[in-house]
Amino acid sequence: MTVPRPPLPELVEVALFGPLGVVLAVLDNFPSIKPIGRADVLQQIRSARMIGTMTVAQARREVERRMAEPRPAVAVVETVVVAPLPLENYDRLTAAQVLPLLAGLSQAERDRLADHETSHRNRRTVITRLDQLRT
Repeated sequence: MTVPRPPLPELVEVALFGPLGVVLAVLDNFPSIKPIGRADVLQQIRSARMIGTMTVAQARREVERRMAEPRPAVAVVETVVVAPLPLENYDRLTAAQVLPLLAGLSQAERDRLADHETSHRNRRTVITRLDQLRT
């Protein structure tokens, strides 16, 4: 039967001599390890350059392909400037509110209101009064 070793010498051996052994082994073999490490690093650099070059080439081809595709026609939208109505908040006014205000407008303003009224609410009483003021 083996006699168990006391824990302190075992701890010293693991904590002190283990790492020292690794350091000494690396120092003894450093001349032979150095070229291996250098070769590994250089290989990783070559691989990274190759992957970068391929990525840039692929991106360039994709950009060229997209630039060569026909572009959809752009719709031209005409902007129509609409003159403001001569009566403020006209669309919110009732016919009873609009009728007394019509006589105070110029004929051009009444014509503008007539066009607006016929294309929007088309209130007969307002349109009739505008026609009466025109004659």
